[in-house]
Amino acid sequence: KKISPAQWIAVALLTVGVALGQWRNGALMADEPFIPVLLMLVNSCLSAVAAVYTEKIIKAHSNAALTIYATNVHMAAHTLVISSCANALRANIWQITDPEVPS
Repeated sequence: KKISPAQWIAVALLTVGVALGQWRNGALMADEPFIPVLLMLVNSCLSAVAAVYTEKIIKAHSNAALTIYATNVHMAAHTLVISSCANALRANIWQITDPEVPS
């Protein structure tokens, strides 16, 4: 399935919305350091692209046989594995740098 122009506009609006949501106390971009603003814009764009890609994968012809429940369980399982690995790594790093921190 092709992504329509209206959907691309929605992605652009999502990106702009996230950027505006990150704007601190109405501060102008000239008042903000360049690198944090650039990182926020890159993060917003990557988030929007990831959402579009995920939607494309979920709606792929090969996944049509899966129920929405099965798709959600599949995605949640990946999230749990990645989060568990990240937390284990973080706990090990804390133990190495500060042995007083409980795991």
